Amino acid sequence: MILVLSFFFVFFAKKIFEYVFLSVRTEEAKFVSLDEFIDAEAIVFREETVLTSEFGFVQTTVKEGCRAAQGEVIALGFDVVPEYNYEYNFEIDEFENLWNIKNLIRKISEEIRKIKLNQNLNQKNLNKISSLIYQKEKKLGNFTNLANKNKDKSKILNCEKIKTSHAGYFSCFTDGMESFACDENVFDLDLNKITSSPKAFGKLVTSSDCRILCKLSNEKDFDKICENNPILIKFNLDSKLINCEILSTNDKIITLSACLNDNLLKLRHEKIKIRVKHVEGFKIKKTAIKKNEEVAGVFIKHHKSLNFKKVDILYEKDGFAVCSDSSEIVSGDEIVISGLNLYDGKRVI
Repeated sequence: MILVLSFFFVFFAKKIFEYVFLSVRTEEAKFVSLDEFIDAEAIVFREETVLTSEFGFVQTTVKEGCRAAQGEVIALGFDVVPEYNYEYNFEIDEFENLWNIKNLIRKISEEIRKIKLNQNLNQKNLNKISSLIYQKEKKLGNFTNLANKNKDKSKILNCEKIKTSHAGYFSCFTDGMESFACDENVFDLDLNKITSSPKAFGKLVTSSDCRILCKLSNEKDFDKICENNPILIKFNLDSKLINCEILSTNDKIITLSACLNDNLLKLRHEKIKIRVKHVEGFKIKKTAIKKNEEVAGVFIKHHKSLNFKKVDILYEKDGFAVCSDSSEIVSGDEIVISGLNLYDGKRVI
């Protein structure tokens, strides 16, 4: 009996010793790409000209973001939108519902698109477009007052082509800030009270270069920005990174230069993120990093023994570090993150 108890005692003592001194916890080495961003408030400035019209209704003929040549027809201007009854009039049941209205508007929009694709803007087609526009806008309830301007319903509609005075990228988004200079004092204004002209139907951006005025959320981030040039930013609405050059810095205000894209064509006052750090390497926990003769490294479990591998630390944050791919570790290595009395060549279980 005593012999049996002694056997079990030795057995469990050995297991406890192995668990405490010979067992280790490991984590697989993975190659990652990490970015660090800081927050900022941004205002975008462009070389842009507001397009206005005295017509009662304007139908644009160019797509959003497309470049228009000098002298190109970019819109059709109509004096009024009278209630014509042409043979191509779309009728729906008197008990119309929301689905029928949406379907009608879709059909009308498709008809207008077909006429524009033909690029034959003669008077007959212009009249046809005006009739279709009227029906669409009437269903949307957009111009009750315009119909009242036309007392004679049989009057021939006056339509004119609106051409560009110079080349540029067209956008239908206007906000009243098109003529503002790129000045940091603009942050002191109440931008919500600035509105576009009621006569504006769009704008032309005449240069592919734009300025972005950035106000940092935290003054401590200023030095991080100045360490990087060029830098990359992204708008919260979009994950695409935009390459920018730093033109000037002043306290928390930074002026950037960027090449025009779809976002920079439309956006004005936005929250942005500025990338201040980009690293690629192996992400490991700080607890795994040890020093062997003042050399930083990690222990790799290979079969049942430990090997010390040197690492080159690029970045540290929140309990982890990123080591360069020039380190002695490779993807798939079992990195020891916890264990007692670790040394090179140690046998483990």
